[in-house]
Amino acid sequence: MERDEETRSVACPLRYVSDERRSRSPKAASPFGEGASLACCFVASPRSSAETTSSSSRLASGSNLRLPIYPLFCEGSVLHPMKRIVLKSPAKINLYLEIINKRPDGYHNIRTLFERVNLCDKITLEAIAEDKIEIFCNNPEVPADKNNLAYRAASLLKKSLGIDSGVRIKIDKSIPLSSGLGGGSSNAASVLLGLNRLWNLKLDKKKLIRYARKLGADIAFFVYEKPFAFGTQRGDIIKPLLIKRIFWHILAVPGIRVSTKEIYEGYSKDLRLTKPRFNIKILTYALSKGDIYTLGSLIYNDLEAATIKKYRRVAKVLAMFRQLGIASCMSGSGSSVFGIALNKETAEKIAGSLRRLKDLRVFVVRSY
Repeated sequence: MERDEETRSVACPLRYVSDERRSRSPKAASPFGEGASLACCFVASPRSSAETTSSSSRLASGSNLRLPIYPLFCEGSVLHPMKRIVLKSPAKINLYLEIINKRPDGYHNIRTLFERVNLCDKITLEAIAEDKIEIFCNNPEVPADKNNLAYRAASLLKKSLGIDSGVRIKIDKSIPLSSGLGGGSSNAASVLLGLNRLWNLKLDKKKLIRYARKLGADIAFFVYEKPFAFGTQRGDIIKPLLIKRIFWHILAVPGIRVSTKEIYEGYSKDLRLTKPRFNIKILTYALSKGDIYTLGSLIYNDLEAATIKKYRRVAKVLAMFRQLGIASCMSGSGSSVFGIALNKETAEKIAGSLRRLKDLRVFVVRSY
C-alpha cells in the first residue's frame, strides 16, 4: 500500500466483536461499513518531532487535547478514520461470596469467586466531533446521564486525559437490570476498553484497572477479560485464574429489581444460614478439573439470607432448583439465581421446567 511520504504511519492491531459471523472475503460486511477490510490499520503520527513534543507536553500537562478520530482502517487503497467499534459486554455470576467486615468508607471487604458468562449486552461506541457524551439504550429504565456507569467511564477518561472529542454510546441490553449479574459494571468496563482503542489512548491494563477501581467494585474484573477470577477487598482487587474449563448454568431471574445498597445495609452475620466453607485450593482444583459436584458443594453467598428476608420470590426460585436436584446459589445481591448443570443438554432440560413459572426469565449460559 502506498503512503504519503510526508506522513509517517504506524501499524496497530484492531479487534472488534460482532454477533454475526463474518466471511473471510475482503468485501464481507463489517461494523465499519460495507466493503471495509481489516487487513491493515494505521495511525497517522505528526510530521515533525516538534509537533510530537508539543502534543505530548499538552497531554502530560492535562490541557485539552483534541484527538483525531484515529486509528485508521483500510478500504481498498484509501485510508478512512475508524468511527465505530462494537463490543460484547458479558454478565458475571458469583460462585462464592463471603462478607468479611465493613470498611470505614461504607463498603464491605469481601472474598468472591467471579465467573464471566455469555449473557451479553452489546455496546456500540461512535466517535463524534462534539465535546460531549451521548447515551442511548433500548431499555428506557437505563439512565442516559452521569447516573450511568458507562457515561462515568467515558467522562473519567475525558477529564483525566484532557480529551475534548466526544462519543456516542449505544447500549443494547440483554442482561436484566439490578439482578446481581454486573450488567452496569460490565458496560463501564467495555467503555474503558473500547475507548482505549477508539481514541488510540494506548493505556495498558494496569492503567485501565486503576480507572476501573475509581468507578466501582466489579468493573476491574471485567477489564481483565478473563473467565474466572478471585476478588478481594471491595471485590476490586482481582486475581485471574488460568482455568480453561467451561461450565454450564441455568440462570433464573425473577421479575424484581434488588437494591445492592439495601441488601448490604441489611446484611448481618446473624442471618447466615450456614457457615461459609471457603477454601481457595479446593475451589481452584474443582474448577480446573471440571468437578461440578465438588464445586456445587462449595458455592455460597453471604447475602442470600438478607435478600430472601426482603424478597420471598428469590427463596421460591432457590427452592425450585433444590426440587430439581440442582446445586444453586444467588449471584451478587440478587435477584438472579444460578444452578450448575452437567452439560448443555441438562441445562436446557432444567430451563424448560423453570420457564413454566410466571414472571421468571430463564437463560442457559456458559463460562465465557
